Amino acid sequence: MKAKEYAEEYKKDPSPDRLKKILGEFLVEVKTIAQQRQVKRTGAFVSVLNEVSDKYRAFAVSAGDGIRPDGFERALVVSISPKW
Repeated sequence: MKAKEYAEEYKKDPSPDRLKKILGEFLVEVKTIAQQRQVKRTGAFVSVLNEVSDKYRAFAVSAGDGIRPDGFERALVVSISPKW
């Protein structure tokens, strides 16, 4: 799905739960793209992350509503941080 389509979907239901679901879909896209491209090296994986991050930024700008453009990166940091 394109960033603009995600933004339109969010605008129909601008709830935190909907934003959380869309963010989850972006995370799934990372896995899907990495599998399709048969990513084996760190550099290639970082490229996939950057690509999806750029798409999330486009979504955030398109959707407006105060969505943080760095939300994807923040979600990644939270998901890989050790649970103290």
